[in-house]
Amino acid sequence: MTLPNLTSQQWDELIEQYVDLCVDSMDTNDLVKFVRETLIEDFEQIQSRHELCEEIRLSFDDETLDDLVDSVTELTTQEQLDYINSNLKEVN
Repeated sequence: MTLPNLTSQQWDELIEQYVDLCVDSMDTNDLVKFVRETLIEDFEQIQSRHELCEEIRLSFDDETLDDLVDSVTELTTQEQLDYINSNLKEVN
C-alpha cells in the first residue's frame, strides 16, 4: 500500500474521522473500559505522589482525596482478625 500524500491538516482530519469511527463502533462498556485504562496509564505516568494528590484535589477536592486514602488504607474485617490472631500467637 502506498502512503497517501496528505498535508498535516489533512492527516489531523483523517485521525479525527478515524477516531469518530472507532468511538461510534464501541458500546458503553467498551468506552468505559477504554477510558478507565487510559486514565490508569495517564495517572501511572505522573512523576510524583505529590502531583497525583494535587491532580485529585484539583479534579475533585480535599475530602475526596482523604476518602480515597482512607479507602486504600482501611483493613478489612478479615485482615483485622488475621492481624489480631497473628499478634496473639506471638504473645502466647
